[in-house]
Amino acid sequence: MYNYKGIHSVIFNVQITQSKPFSFERNILAQPQSHLALGAVVGAACFPHSPLAQIFCIVGAGIPDVPIVMVAIVDMANGRVPFSSEKEGNAWFTAKEITHSPFLWMFGMVAGLIVETVAGNFPGTLIFAFFGGIFSHWIVDVLTHCGPKFRATDQSLAWPLYQLGLLPKLGQFCGIWEYRGDKPGLAAKPPELVMSIVCLCIFLLLTLHNYPTFVWWPS
Repeated sequence: MYNYKGIHSVIFNVQITQSKPFSFERNILAQPQSHLALGAVVGAACFPHSPLAQIFCIVGAGIPDVPIVMVAIVDMANGRVPFSSEKEGNAWFTAKEITHSPFLWMFGMVAGLIVETVAGNFPGTLIFAFFGGIFSHWIVDVLTHCGPKFRATDQSLAWPLYQLGLLPKLGQFCGIWEYRGDKPGLAAKPPELVMSIVCLCIFLLLTLHNYPTFVWWPS
């Protein structure tokens, strides 16, 4: 039994060990920068006068990766290399497929319409915002999940149509660039970094436009 880079888990107070050779593609945690930045832009653009809806949009943009983070935490808590237990068809992988399915945000939009009709504009808006964030996450993954080294464990972004053999993994088919790096951690590759900075600048400009009274302008 070997120490995994000699690191101890602070959260679980257990020693992280590895039971199989290190494989970098299984040790890259979800990189949330682009998702959260784009979610902020979508929220500011679509819900300019509702800060709460904007928060819901940002949260929605990060939600699909929760199963990915959870499987890493479970592996580390049990002394395994992060993602070493991940394989297509198990519970965590299926959860990841569902949270990245286009039918999830489609369902959310229909639910938003129903809630808005029954309960009013405010709760409907929050549902639209939340699932709008999920939609933005899906778009980013479709355009960026195309690296061949990740193909075996990447979500299809087409559940359940991929499982039925009706569609390929959409990231491999539609991807423009692979935004995940070759090293563990949250370090952004240049395209992702540029995209995140651009999104944050757009968010700032939209916020200044939407809330000009909150900003001090020199005379």
